[in-house]
Amino acid sequence: MIQKCKEGLKLIDIFGQTINLSFRQEEQYKTSIGGFLSVCMIATIISFFYSNIINFFAKLNVTSTQEFRFANNPDNLILDKSHFMFAVQIEQDDFTTNPFFNITVEQRHYHRYPNGTQYRYPNILIDLVPCTVEHFSHLFEQYNVNFTDQFEKQNLGNFLCPNQNFIHSQNMTVGGVWASTDYYFLKFSVTNCVNSSNSNLTWNPTCKSADEIKNTLNSQGSFRFQVFTTNFLINPNIPKDYVQPFLATDQFYTFVPDKMFVQSDIFFRTKKVTTDQGILMYPDKQNETFAFRDYGDQREQFEISRITPNYYAAFYFQRSPYSYQINRKFLRLDELLSYLGGFTQFMIVVIGVLVRFYNRQHLIVSIANDLYEFDMSLNRANTQMNFNSLLEKKERGREMGKQKTEGNQQTLPKIQTMTTFQNKPEMLQRTTPARKDSQRDEKKLSVEFVEPKIQRLQGRLSILQAKAFEYYDDFREFLKNKYVIGLGFRVILSSIFPIESIKNDDCKVLQRAIDQVNKELDIEYIIKQLHELTKLKKVLFSDEQITLFNFSRKPKIALFQEGKKRRSTKFIVNGGITVEEQGLLRQFNDLVTSYQKIMGLDFENQTQEQIRFNQRLIMLLGTELMNVLDREISQQQHLDSENNEIIKVEENFINGGEIDSKNDSCR
Repeated sequence: MIQKCKEGLKLIDIFGQTINLSFRQEEQYKTSIGGFLSVCMIATIISFFYSNIINFFAKLNVTSTQEFRFANNPDNLILDKSHFMFAVQIEQDDFTTNPFFNITVEQRHYHRYPNGTQYRYPNILIDLVPCTVEHFSHLFEQYNVNFTDQFEKQNLGNFLCPNQNFIHSQNMTVGGVWASTDYYFLKFSVTNCVNSSNSNLTWNPTCKSADEIKNTLNSQGSFRFQVFTTNFLINPNIPKDYVQPFLATDQFYTFVPDKMFVQSDIFFRTKKVTTDQGILMYPDKQNETFAFRDYGDQREQFEISRITPNYYAAFYFQRSPYSYQINRKFLRLDELLSYLGGFTQFMIVVIGVLVRFYNRQHLIVSIANDLYEFDMSLNRANTQMNFNSLLEKKERGREMGKQKTEGNQQTLPKIQTMTTFQNKPEMLQRTTPARKDSQRDEKKLSVEFVEPKIQRLQGRLSILQAKAFEYYDDFREFLKNKYVIGLGFRVILSSIFPIESIKNDDCKVLQRAIDQVNKELDIEYIIKQLHELTKLKKVLFSDEQITLFNFSRKPKIALFQEGKKRRSTKFIVNGGITVEEQGLLRQFNDLVTSYQKIMGLDFENQTQEQIRFNQRLIMLLGTELMNVLDREISQQQHLDSENNEIIKVEENFINGGEIDSKNDSCR
């Protein structure tokens, strides 16, 4: 039951480990070019992440949408000093003290009932006073703008502004249209100036006389009415200081008293800005409304025939049915993560396509160079001639091996087997101090006598050892001189554009190697090879042997691995040699030893099948490598014979020196 539960759980495991093949004991093939581009990509991603995270917390990434709206019944717009101010005058040098005409401002409110009748509320006069910097500074200082210089340049002290201490000046309202239920607007009237000391208004100047007005009219031909209003330029895509206030000075109108009456409707729109200050999970919306007048938001009319005594011009501030809705929001955390992830994916895809293509081509070339040898010559050697030459060399090697064995048996002295003593001899235990001193003196004389001869023999031996592996350099050159296909421009280009005209010899043999690798990695080919191995087991082994073979023990991996036994080598390893060079030397030594043993086997003690098997095995080495091995074996056999002679002479010298030293001591 438990086993069935385990099997059922295995079926629904969604975290199963994928089983892949590896190359050179690595599951991924990597190159230095890929590593360099990976470092560049990671550095780019880190710098991109850093700059965007800094901008995220500094709220420098903002997006906005703008919607243009129309309303049949526009909402009310309160023109308070926090976001609106106006200044009016009749163009003259001393308007605020000695004007030609009087200017009055009225707040009007009309109410329309459901039956269509309209009720007009009493008009409310807006008190006007000469303009000062304080009228505008409150608005401009909100946006860090110094208005003093502009106030002086525009000579706004000669204009009239609403009295901020007057309650109705703080609630000036425009809203609705003529057909709306509630219709609010401001009316500016230009009338005849009358000196009056009983006026309730703050501005009570001394009017110019009728003659002065007539003379000015004759010289100028008309009078000009000017109205300056504050306006706003809004850039919603700027993260900070996106509102720029300015003073609009493009509104002026010309009139002629008692001859040309002028009136104009000046419309104000609203820009409602909603800014979401939240950058994490929760919104934090802030709403702002700005009175905005676009260029052309006016409707001007002139009347020549209409003559109203002491009434020369009329101007109306009204609410425009058009408005803007602007929505601003800063980059939020989820958007930042998505943005960074998208950029990372883009970099990985773009760089990955190039690097993967390069690594794939590099892998193909490496596999081809590791698995195959390339013959770029057009002529093929005669196989039968190579086979005959190999047989002759093998026969010569076998005869040389026999001669070497016979010579060693004749020249080398017989060495008796030494066994360890069970007990120490009594004569050694009872040695007197005088006897020990005489033995030390004899040994000293023997060493002094034999030492010069041993040094000369060791010098000759070192010369012979220096000649050992004389053809190792040829072996190393043989490995280095193998034809290797490089990843050149033509190889890469031919893989992208399979055009025969751009393919060279390397491209052609590389394509054949790729085809061969694909063939050998095909599952059908692999299964066929496994079937052939099974058939080969049946040919070589009996049924009982196959049973034993199938139950042979698995390779053992111990907790403490024993070191490999050192194989006999006939060279002295220099302390400064590299590990790679040592491995190559050992490989050459093993190859020479194995080749010498196979070449030295006696044909008489082998079956015909074994002889053919060894001949085919030797042929796989190739002619060039066999020549190197034959020369090395011949050289080592020559060195062995000289080595034996030196050892024999050295032993004779040592024995003769010991005898002479003993005779001298006896004398």
